[in-house]
Amino acid sequence: MIKVFIVDDHELYRKGIISAIDKSNNIVVVGEASDGKEALRCIEKLSVDVYLFDIMIEHLNGIQLAHKVMEIDPDAKIILISFIDQESTINTALNIGIKGYILKSETNNSIVSAINTVYDGKSFFSPTISDYMRKNFYPDDKKKRPEKLTPTEQKILFYIRDGLKPGQIAKKLGSKVNTIKTHERNIRQKLGLKTKQELFLHLATTMPSITTNLNDME
Repeated sequence: MIKVFIVDDHELYRKGIISAIDKSNNIVVVGEASDGKEALRCIEKLSVDVYLFDIMIEHLNGIQLAHKVMEIDPDAKIILISFIDQESTINTALNIGIKGYILKSETNNSIVSAINTVYDGKSFFSPTISDYMRKNFYPDDKKKRPEKLTPTEQKILFYIRDGLKPGQIAKKLGSKVNTIKTHERNIRQKLGLKTKQELFLHLATTMPSITTNLNDME
């Protein structure tokens, strides 16, 4: 079961999410809170797979709470939910490495889909957020397609997209960790990306739902 912790100061909305989750057969809510400080106290005592934070909560807002949680667990899988689609808020959220951003105008079923997607090591963004990311981070996307990569680099790119660490990729390919890291740097260079965060954003916007048989990429 996927263990989820929810933070939202609107009880009715929070209960609506929980109701939708209860209808799934693979997700369970292990805790909930209405503000940032309460959430931190609870999270310290729990084992959580995916976090769901409203941005506009008291004491610590959702972005500040996400930052605190990621200081404790850099690999934390966090989804932000909000009515806000302002550019400055989106940029701040993306810069701290959140795995998902959903607008509250979407259905609770979208949130359930997001939880499953993020748990699988991928990313999930509302269409409005994805459009913003494409326009602002990758205006000339034709120059940054994975077809320019070697077959090995393509294979590694898909493994990265699926959330695998260098050590895990090395085992799958029968290679060394340092070799995988070198490939990852070469991939970023070929795609015109300077940082791993930019690579994450690239994958989030251009390869969010690709299903590929990696054995076909030999």
